[in-house]
Order: sequence, then C-alpha cells, then structure tokens
Amino acid sequence: MSERFITVYTNIQMPQVEMVKAVLEDNGILCNIKGYDETRPHLSYGMGIHLQVPERDKREAEKIIKVIFGA
Repeated sequence: MSERFITVYTNIQMPQVEMVKAVLEDNGILCNIKGYDETRPHLSYGMGIHLQVPERDKREAEKIIKVIFGA
C-alpha cells in the first residue's frame, strides 16, 4: 500500500515552493511537488503548485512552515 501525501503548502511561485521543500527536507521530511509542469510553467499560476508530505509528517511540516513565515 502506498503512503498518502497531503498538501501542506501552495504557491504560484516555484522558487518559494522549492525553498519550503528544502527546509522540510533538511528536517528529514520527504516532499513531493504536484501541479508543476516544467514544459508549461505558466499553467501552475492558475492552479498553484502544491507541496505535499506524507500524511504522518503533516503536523511537523505545518509547524516548520509557520516558523519559516513567522506565523
């Protein structure tokens, strides 16, 4: 059975998504990016780029994201 991934962060700017992804991965959290097509990056502006983590890491990821953005 595959692990379920949950979106914890959405943005239309790939550099922001990559920055959050790097911080989460530095904290040992596996990440998956959904909704971004390198051949057609303009499509992500309407739908957003979704950063996902395994469901079991959702709470920890959300805590780290709050620290990143000072919330």
